[in-house]
Amino acid sequence: MNSIYQQLSERIRDDIPDMEESIQRSLYGWQMSQESPDESMIYIDSVALNLMSLYSGVERVFELIARYIDCKVPYGKSWHKNLLKQMAQDISNLRPAVIKQKTATMLDEFRGFRASLKNYCKIIS
Repeated sequence: MNSIYQQLSERIRDDIPDMEESIQRSLYGWQMSQESPDESMIYIDSVALNLMSLYSGVERVFELIARYIDCKVPYGKSWHKNLLKQMAQDISNLRPAVIKQKTATMLDEFRGFRASLKNYCKIIS
């Protein structure tokens, strides 16, 4: 395997445990919010922050693919959305689509949630 692809593969593999942990923490926080209604807001905050971390991890993987495989990383105000579009496209003679269009649509909703959460955090701080 080409050295750059090997390095990219290793970097992505290194990110996976952190994303899996974010998922597990989100599930645990949600479960605890249901079991402890008096403290539910604390757990829901934890769920939101872990989901934000999960999306950031997914986006980091996509950005690595864009940089090292596509040699083209979107920029500008809409770069997050454009990155999702790019990952859903086949790039001839380079790579197949990384995700299906349906997945890109769902991740775009997730991206919107993360953006809303970031704005909320700015307001309360």
